[in-house]
Amino acid sequence: IPAALRVAPRLLAQGSPAWGSLAGEDARALFTGVAAHTISQMPSLVAAGAGLMLATLAHAVGWPIPVGGSQAIPDALVADLRAHGGELVLGEEVTEPPSGVVLYDTSPTALLQIYGDRLPAGYAAKLRRYRYGPGVAKVDFVLSGEIPWVDSRLAEAPTLHLGGDRATMALAEKEIAAGRHA
Repeated sequence: IPAALRVAPRLLAQGSPAWGSLAGEDARALFTGVAAHTISQMPSLVAAGAGLMLATLAHAVGWPIPVGGSQAIPDALVADLRAHGGELVLGEEVTEPPSGVVLYDTSPTALLQIYGDRLPAGYAAKLRRYRYGPGVAKVDFVLSGEIPWVDSRLAEAPTLHLGGDRATMALAEKEIAAGRHA
């Protein structure tokens, strides 16, 4: 804990104009890559705070890799929902609001179509003003053989993030935050 308290101010400074205070391009690129999981403009306190939390967790307990792959996460969530009496309905358009408590995994604007005039006017106005934010895509490749990495250490990594140096990643996040593709 004492070491974490010493380094935390330097890492949070990554959300300010002092974001160059980490020594070495490798450290700056690593922290920027972790902070980029926020999908927000950098430098920012949001990105720095989330980066600090994720990096701390990674060092404390390791990077979270679900046993059985990423599908294990939604499988566990659905199992928990069903264990508590919930029901999962897929592939059906909702045109009338059902009774009871309902959780929607849809865009906020779809609620306007489902609930129509049943929504309070102020809330409906907010839904009409909703604008989509940046998106993220993850690609898993199935390969017919090993990748001939120049650096053999890469073959040992369960996941690789390819983002370039800090300036490249920050520019990409800035462009995305401005509504432009990087």
